[in-house]
Amino acid sequence: MPKLIALTELTQLTHFFSIPFSLLFFLSGQKNVGIQHQRRQPRSISKGLPTKRPAREMTFRLFKLYCCTNTDMANPEHLARVNEGVSMWNYWRRPYKYDGTVRSLLGGERAPDLSGWDARSLRTFDFQRFIENYVPHPGETKHLYEDVQDGSLSPELQRYGWQTLNDFDLSRTDLTGSNLSGIALRRSNLEGADLSSADLRGADLSEAKLQGAVLRGADLSGARCFSTNFSEADLTCATFRSAELAASIFSSTKLIEADLTNADLQMAKLVGTDLTGATLSECRVYGISTWDLRLVSTIQKDLVITQSNQPVITVDNIEVAQFIYLLLNNSKLRGVIDSITSKAVLILGRFTTDRKATLDAIRDALRKRGFLPIMFDFERPSSRDFSETVSTLAHLSRFVIADLTDARSVPQELTWIIPKLLSVPICPLLLGTETEWAMFSDLARFPQVLPPIHYTNHKALLDRIEIEIIDRAERRATELVPR
Repeated sequence: MPKLIALTELTQLTHFFSIPFSLLFFLSGQKNVGIQHQRRQPRSISKGLPTKRPAREMTFRLFKLYCCTNTDMANPEHLARVNEGVSMWNYWRRPYKYDGTVRSLLGGERAPDLSGWDARSLRTFDFQRFIENYVPHPGETKHLYEDVQDGSLSPELQRYGWQTLNDFDLSRTDLTGSNLSGIALRRSNLEGADLSSADLRGADLSEAKLQGAVLRGADLSGARCFSTNFSEADLTCATFRSAELAASIFSSTKLIEADLTNADLQMAKLVGTDLTGATLSECRVYGISTWDLRLVSTIQKDLVITQSNQPVITVDNIEVAQFIYLLLNNSKLRGVIDSITSKAVLILGRFTTDRKATLDAIRDALRKRGFLPIMFDFERPSSRDFSETVSTLAHLSRFVIADLTDARSVPQELTWIIPKLLSVPICPLLLGTETEWAMFSDLARFPQVLPPIHYTNHKALLDRIEIEIIDRAERRATELVPR
């Protein structure tokens, strides 16, 4: 129990909290104030204060109950302070900051308690800021202003006009269950904060500090976390679906059973990160740095290792992704790997919406059989650089599957790699009754090129994939090995 304070200090507190001193004495004189007298005589708390003063003792107990008792709800004093705005909150925290905690004037320490806080109460709409961020088309400003006035502006557009709460000092603050959705907290200090089960959907945490923070079960779907520091944070069961995590730091971070589906992890640093049971699906991982990861039961598939302005190349292992990236940019390393037989299968094609299901089905079937499928999707006409990339990937592969249906870039790539790569089988595919392009007959004479397989739909193709694709390719690969 903290020590009681002297009468002079009590007078200062009544002035600080704007509580009438007489009111406290009135409350202390009531019989049903919910606090029992101690049976033993209280010890002297100050030389100038008599010991046998029940009313005074009751007053001190009321203050202690008001200022020193921890509850499961947010502290009303802290809520009142934070609702005054960022600058006032930061100013209030500064005088009482000891290792990130607020030192009570009654002695003892307590962390700020904002559990369940709805931060949107601080968010105000600024039309001028909206115009500057959204940049409407000429003549659209008046229409948008009318939408703002009558409250019909869509939530997707409203976010361009919210005032920010940047540079917030929320370190070691209890924010469990709080609503911070859509809030801009750039460069804010959240070190050691407890954000368990917090709603951070669409929040902007760019360059924020979250070292040692707890975000168990927090929802950060669509959040912008560019260059955010999550070192030693606990992100167990957190959701990062479609979140921007580029250049963020996850050093010794717990991402156990976290959902990172479609997250942007480009240039992120993962060192000693625990990804046990996590979901890494359709993430962009170009330039990612990974060291000493824990990947027990981690779901990994369709990890995009190329930049957004390049053809899409996907792999199914985050550590392989970094290796492939190094391989594509290091000619010496490519030379070392040329002679190594791998389980990789390169899939080439122009994957339009109506045929994407077929290629996805082939990729899943290869996965089930222990292969590592690498997909190369041509979005635009190929260049020499792309041809060299395809050639490098083909050299790594056990065999290549090429969809020639409505192909634009695939013929050029096959023309580039087939004459130079005689040891890797090529399995062409054609939809329905379509035929090869005119010059394909010249490539078909090479021994590694198998006869094209015609398919009507992906279900029929999957029924034949074991015999007509995998088995044929494996036999041809064995035949092509020099004796």
